[in-house]
Formats: sequence, structure tokens, C-alpha cells
Amino acid sequence: MGARGPRPKPTAVLVREGNKDVSRRRAHEPKCVVELPPVPGWMSEPEKDAWEMFGGKLLDMGVVTGPDSAGLELLVASYVRWRQLSDFLTENGETYTTKSGAPRTRPEARLRIEAARDLLRLLREYGLTPAARPDVHTLWQDAEISAEAIT
Repeated sequence: MGARGPRPKPTAVLVREGNKDVSRRRAHEPKCVVELPPVPGWMSEPEKDAWEMFGGKLLDMGVVTGPDSAGLELLVASYVRWRQLSDFLTENGETYTTKSGAPRTRPEARLRIEAARDLLRLLREYGLTPAARPDVHTLWQDAEISAEAIT
């Protein structure tokens, strides 16, 4: 069974909102610096371009940190995979004709649907869809709160 209820808010967000309930604060919550992790050297050119595109957006939003590199790699790989499948289907069509003359849907069409689902899930995780954006707490706002206010 999945996690129940909404995800817990970071302590800095609770403080900013004026929540005085000390029991909801997590003393050992990690603190990360807003920064774009370096582009991994093994990435292909389309992946590097997507890294810069998504990384720049996430950095501007103040939601990406050094430890986010693995998640950002998944986001980039998912986007590039979806883009490659979309380009293939644009060039070759979504159907083909068998030897007997029956039209069939290309397997790549189903793969593109699955890649789009994966991509959308990751976009939501980083707040890159309009509906997910209000649930994302930026680290820029959290940085404005002093350490004294958290303790």
C-alpha cells in the first residue's frame, strides 16, 4: 500500500506559514543548497540538451539541489525517450500494414504512451505541470527563514 495522506511539509515551510506546533518539525531534516548538478559525462547530446533545459527551469524555480541528480537523470532520460518515440512515429506513422494487408498499430505507439506516463509522473514530482506547481515548496523561500526560527 502506498503512503497515506499528503507528504509532510519541510520544517522551513511550516515556520514560514506560522505553524507553532513543534511536534510536526523534524530536527534532522537535511538542508540542501539550490544548485544544478553537473551534467553527467556519459549522456548523449539530446540528453545533455534536455538536462540544460529542465535543469535551468528547476533552478529558476529554486527546487533543484545537488542530491537531485539521479531524479533529474530519470526525468531527462524519460523525456528523451518520449521525444525519440514521437519523432519515429511522426516519420513512420502510427500504423503499418501486415503482409496480409491488415492495418496494425506500431509497437512504438504503445511505448510512447508508457513513456508519456512516466514523463508526466516525473514532471509532477518536480512541479513542472500547472496542477502540481502549488504543491512544490521552493528552497529559495525556505532560505529566507533564519536558522533561529526553526529551532
